[in-house]
Amino acid sequence: MYSALIELETELNDHIYGVESFYLLQDKSSDSYATAYIQLLEGELIQIEHSQSNYSIIKSLSDHQSVKNDIEIPQSLKSIIIQKVESSGTRKIQLNKSFESLTALLRENSLLFQQNMYSELVSRLLKNPSPKKF
Repeated sequence: MYSALIELETELNDHIYGVESFYLLQDKSSDSYATAYIQLLEGELIQIEHSQSNYSIIKSLSDHQSVKNDIEIPQSLKSIIIQKVESSGTRKIQLNKSFESLTALLRENSLLFQQNMYSELVSRLLKNPSPKKF
């Protein structure tokens, strides 16, 4: 049986080098979609939704007031998140645009994710070079 929450958690763990932190929202009523908060490396907080076919950003919390007022964020995390959000610059986040993968969503909305992704790729290529052709 498909579980969007399990798939989203797995994807986020696979991309942990490119995000500051994440928090999954537990919704037991649906296996077809899942939501999570992701703190981008730049400090910005976004809420994403994942369904079987895509990922999309449904909310961008770019100031401390929007974080304080969000009832889904646990109180214990709010002060940590507020400090990071206040230090981040405001950028244009693409709300409600569908992406085929979490990688595409992060690559499009986080320059630091792009840098880390390419650094990780180069590092792996240097460790495991392609076999020589005859």
